[in-house]
Parts: sequence; C-alpha cells; structure tokens
Amino acid sequence: MSKKLVMIDLLGLHGDLDEMFFEHQKALLHMDFEKALRLLRLYRDALFEHMQDEEEGGGAGGGGRGREGRRPGIILERA
Repeated sequence: MSKKLVMIDLLGLHGDLDEMFFEHQKALLHMDFEKALRLLRLYRDALFEHMQDEEEGGGAGGGGRGREGRRPGIILERA
C-alpha cells in the first residue's frame, strides 16, 4: 500500500473519530447524559484501539494498522 493511500485511510479514521466525539457533544447539549456517556465510552474505546494499532504498526508511515490489518469499526447512533 502506498503512503498516499495510508494517509487517506488515516484521515478517514480521524474524521470518523471526530464525528464520534461530535455526536457525544451534541448529546451533552441536549442533556441526554446516558447517550453522551455511551458515546464517550465508544469514542474512548475506538481511540485507544487506534492508538494501540499505531504503536504496534509503527505509526502512520509504517503501515499503521497493527492487529489483523484492520482499523476499528466505528458505529454511531443517529437520533
């Protein structure tokens, strides 16, 4: 895989993480604290998995996918 494709994938993942945190913030603004906590936990888990993948795979320039060549799946609930 070329570095260009790795960077595109990495940007997509970071965009997914940003979206996930934004959904958490929206839930807080709507005072839906149960949903906000659930989304924050999902975000935390996805972020930690991504960080671990980067550490195991040598970072973004080194293949970066680590375990089984996959990135964490991110599933958002839509209100």
